[in-house]
Amino acid sequence: GTPRDFGPCGTVLDRDAAVLFSHPERHFSYLDTVTPGIEEALLLPFHVGGKAVGTIWVIAHDASRRFDLEDLRVMTALGAFASAAYYTLTAMDAIAARVASDRALADRVAHDRERDAWLRSLITAQEDERRRVARELHDEMGQHVTSLMLGLQLLRTGSVPHYGASIANLESIVTALDASARRLARDLRPAALDDIGLIPALANHVDEWSQQTGIAADFSSRHCDSRLSPPI
Repeated sequence: GTPRDFGPCGTVLDRDAAVLFSHPERHFSYLDTVTPGIEEALLLPFHVGGKAVGTIWVIAHDASRRFDLEDLRVMTALGAFASAAYYTLTAMDAIAARVASDRALADRVAHDRERDAWLRSLITAQEDERRRVARELHDEMGQHVTSLMLGLQLLRTGSVPHYGASIANLESIVTALDASARRLARDLRPAALDDIGLIPALANHVDEWSQQTGIAADFSSRHCDSRLSPPI
């Protein structure tokens, strides 16, 4: 509802690309009233149906940390996910309206299939992102922890034996960090889901939780003898 050249949004929409502004109030005077002041603003286009219709803002109010390519990658992924979610919701609303106006069985089946396809695509995108995060946590943090452990072992065998107690404490911290990282990766995307399927994975999860909390728990299932398909 504002003129195209009134603010940074118009620039982003015209370019259909992310734009990084430093002190945007120098270009758009009305932003000078923002408190606290804007040090940097990362703007990305928000798409609906492949068309840029709005912008996503990420603002830094101080210079302690600058936006980098990783910020751009994360926000681009989040923007794509939000766009897909919005498109799915509008598609579902349109489907619901058509079903309400036409009660023919064939049309309802077609609408339901279309809705289910959008829902599956949304869930698949979410699961793919969780799988990627779990893989990066496991691979990258695992490498750092292994390198640190090797360094500590070399230090232990050096000529500074009075550092032994401190090194032992550091080793215990690193071990705990490694365990936490593995647990986080498992919680984000349990490998058991892909390896043995949902039902055994749930049973293992209940057993682990029971051991950790000391609370007796049991898991049972019926009519789930066959392996579920990945979309399910």
